[in-house]
Amino acid sequence: VDGFGEVFDVHLPSFEERRKFFESLILHQAIKPPVSKKKAVLQALEVLPVAPPPEPRQLTEREIKQLEEQEEDTLRELRIFLRNVTHRLAIDKRFRAFTKPVDLHEVPDYVTVIKQPMDLSTIISKIDLHQYLSAKDYLKDFDLICSNALEYNPDRDPGDRLIRHRACFL
Repeated sequence: VDGFGEVFDVHLPSFEERRKFFESLILHQAIKPPVSKKKAVLQALEVLPVAPPPEPRQLTEREIKQLEEQEEDTLRELRIFLRNVTHRLAIDKRFRAFTKPVDLHEVPDYVTVIKQPMDLSTIISKIDLHQYLSAKDYLKDFDLICSNALEYNPDRDPGDRLIRHRACFL
């Protein structure tokens, strides 16, 4: 105490002084529900408009060339796979009826019934001419072979039924 030079004596508060000091805290502030943090945060945050999407990044010539090469590699792999699958189907005896276009000398009314003929040799030609850009395009032509066979060959005699079954199996 000697080193400070000033001494301040604090006396203990009386009961009445304590009651007055804590009265507001206990009687008024303690009965109020606490302020919700979410409400406080929401009130404090300003609602901003949605920012426009950023402009797409411009690819360099090198990146464009690399993407084109990558796409060509993928399409080449697709053509190899499709050619292999089509070849396997073409050499299968069950699908011999679908390997070449329908002979119009044998079936002259075929073009009047079927507006868009399709066969396995045409599919192979389309593969070689790079006309399939996806497996979906390829499968559409197989569906066309099937729907043509079902449309042209009614379910009347055993030969027609056999072609229908093989077309569906294809």
